[in-house]
Amino acid sequence: MSEKKEYNLNKLRKDINKIDSKIIKLFSDRFFAAKKIARYKQTNNIPVKDKKREEQLINEIKKKAKKLDIDTNFSEKIFRELIEESCRIQKKINEDESIQKD
Repeated sequence: MSEKKEYNLNKLRKDINKIDSKIIKLFSDRFFAAKKIARYKQTNNIPVKDKKREEQLINEIKKKAKKLDIDTNFSEKIFRELIEESCRIQKKINEDESIQKD
């Protein structure tokens, strides 16, 4: 590989790394919000799972993905994983706070 092509590849990889760092930060922000939602739901006796909300979110994500020319199946898969992780976080908070009350 020529030096110029290698430089371009390295620059592109650095760009990807910066984007990946932003994605991880966004995951952190999302999970922080999930923790706040967990406390709200617990205080108001609302179940962690909300299938209607989840399907609304998935439908919106798929619409946005399509507009951005991103595979909708991929987007759905990623967001279903995010939803599951958010629910896991919420359940853990509920369990931890339930133990503390005992």
